[in-house]
Amino acid sequence: MRLRTVGRSGCGATRINTHLLIGLIPVLIVAPAASGQQNDDPHIERMTVVGERVYPVVDTIAPSTEAAVDTAELLRQLPGANLNANGALTGIAQYRGLYGDRVAVNIDGLRTATGGPNAMDAPLSYASPLLLDHLSVERGIASVSSAPESFGGHVQVEHDRGQNSAGKAFALAGKAQARVASNGGLNSTAMQLVGANNTHKLALLSQRDRSDDLDFPGGKLTPTRLQRDRYDLSYAYQGDDLRALVYTGRLDTQDTGTPSLPMDIRSIFTDMYGVRVSTDLSDKSTLEFAFNNSDIDHVMDNFGLRTPPASPMSYRSTHAVSDANQWRVGSRTKLMRGALEIGVDGETSDHTATITNPSVAPFGIENFNAAERDIVGLYGQWNREQGKLDLELGLRVNHVTLDSGLVSASIPAMNPMMQMMGMNAAMLASAFNSSDLSRTHDNVDAVFKIGRVLGGTRNVYFEVARKSRAPSYQEMYLWLPLEATGGLADGRSYIGNPALKSETAREINFGSNWQTKKSWFAPQIFYKDIADYIQGVPATNPTANMVANMMTGQPALEFANTDAEIYGIDIAWGFYLTEALVLDGVLTSVSGRRTDVKDNLYRLAPLNGRIGLTYEANKWLARVEAVGYAAQNKVASFNDEAPTSGYGLLNATLQWQMRPSWALAATMANVLDKRYQDHLDGINRVTGADVGVGQRLFGTGRSLQVGLRVSW
Repeated sequence: MRLRTVGRSGCGATRINTHLLIGLIPVLIVAPAASGQQNDDPHIERMTVVGERVYPVVDTIAPSTEAAVDTAELLRQLPGANLNANGALTGIAQYRGLYGDRVAVNIDGLRTATGGPNAMDAPLSYASPLLLDHLSVERGIASVSSAPESFGGHVQVEHDRGQNSAGKAFALAGKAQARVASNGGLNSTAMQLVGANNTHKLALLSQRDRSDDLDFPGGKLTPTRLQRDRYDLSYAYQGDDLRALVYTGRLDTQDTGTPSLPMDIRSIFTDMYGVRVSTDLSDKSTLEFAFNNSDIDHVMDNFGLRTPPASPMSYRSTHAVSDANQWRVGSRTKLMRGALEIGVDGETSDHTATITNPSVAPFGIENFNAAERDIVGLYGQWNREQGKLDLELGLRVNHVTLDSGLVSASIPAMNPMMQMMGMNAAMLASAFNSSDLSRTHDNVDAVFKIGRVLGGTRNVYFEVARKSRAPSYQEMYLWLPLEATGGLADGRSYIGNPALKSETAREINFGSNWQTKKSWFAPQIFYKDIADYIQGVPATNPTANMVANMMTGQPALEFANTDAEIYGIDIAWGFYLTEALVLDGVLTSVSGRRTDVKDNLYRLAPLNGRIGLTYEANKWLARVEAVGYAAQNKVASFNDEAPTSGYGLLNATLQWQMRPSWALAATMANVLDKRYQDHLDGINRVTGADVGVGQRLFGTGRSLQVGLRVSW
């Protein structure tokens, strides 16, 4: 693994008390890692920290060299980052306590939309790891140029579409990979085929993933099977002043389990296409245009992969369709001994989801009907190096519009309860349809960053920002108490609130990069004060509460504006014991709480870290890694969140570079077959499983994965 921290950092005065600081000491000694050293072999990835200048500060990893089927799993290796796992391919990015729509996930330069109202097709599920060149996290406060909304951070992945050759003659190159794993019988294959000269390049990428249900010490996690196929075809042109890329792709995900959600994936068929063009207007100015489209058709149900409900009356199937466009037009110009970036970007998306019962033909609920969320942003950003100082000033204005079509519910009165349910649902639909559903949000983001080079590869930096996010369409337009909440997976039913305000955060970040010939140390401290934080609170609508109680036995929660704060520290570090032996690690601590009432924020990772010892000599690389998570007792009472115990895991990797074009790797995860529960894993919703309903899912048991990589 190569984790690369390049330049940029941020400052952050945080409200970290002495108890937190004292608690960090033992973890720094025993904790776990995610870093390494540099290596000329592109297949064996490590970590280095480069610090000639301060900005940008980016942590980078090469997904194609890692033993992961869900790209989101790799976030655990980066300081401050993690994932909320709801299924085998449903990892939702989390950064410093914020997750879901709050974290901007860009694929090939533009943000990615999801089609499922419960984020079954989380953004990183569209980026199969074996096809990627890199995954990076922008540490600290994201720049205004990174994405239209980067309220909770910025994650970027780029596909590996090969390189141009040196001459005019076309050459054929590529690589193939195959992996098998003992736990679940995982089988993954991937191929890259590239035909190129120094000007033109045609690339074909494909990946195929299959797995059965996973084991944990004591039983099986059902359903956790997966089936995914990903294809990508592209053409690229590279001239003296012009660079262009045109691509099209297809994602087919079928019969894939999501045990912490009410339904499983039966199919996700997504067609994608896009274009990126950049041209040099002069030796001082570059113009760029980017556009992509995704057309998503998604079917889910609660009876095909999991134990079906006892009564056919409770069978449910949802058909969700979505269409989304993302675009950006921007320029970069040398100005006043710096670089000025200005641009316009945006996204349009609409979502429709219909719930049916295949056993009761008249049953039908318009969960969402043509729910639209459009955003147009104008940004300007200026970066300047002046002596030993690095400066960044950024300003962004976003115009967000949301609207929804009319909804309805057809629930046949087959018994008194269904009759009552139908009457109440009709009342809620009528109230929703008669309300003003069109909403506009005008938000302003501002970022200031300043860093100072202390000499060599040492620097310090300070960042301060105002960041905002308009509500999601689920938070606005979920009119019937349901769990279509963008992947919250807390087992509670919610209703939306069209009157929601935008979230606004005032945040500061302080960081430093220190590197010598034998070590590196890159800490950051941060604090966020969030006004109008959107979270579920007890609903006051008696009709909604009646429906929720009939369906789940609990009253509904309603999305509402609250206030919150989040603060913490994350660190990347490493030390070369010898030229061939390196010790490295990461540490993350984040705390979050409501400030309008006494409660903690939901689904925050506890204090965690990893530490690894890597040996590399000649054609061999061996790594042993320890992962540790503390207990999480600071839980959200409004979400009925249960605490979790701490745990530790041991992982091991062995790689053999047989020849320059052949590499063999073996990885054993959870070597000691530890039984544990990760606080960010969802709770089980499946009856008749080896994990009780309402109990947090267990982490997977020991698994040996063997992979072969061939390039030509």
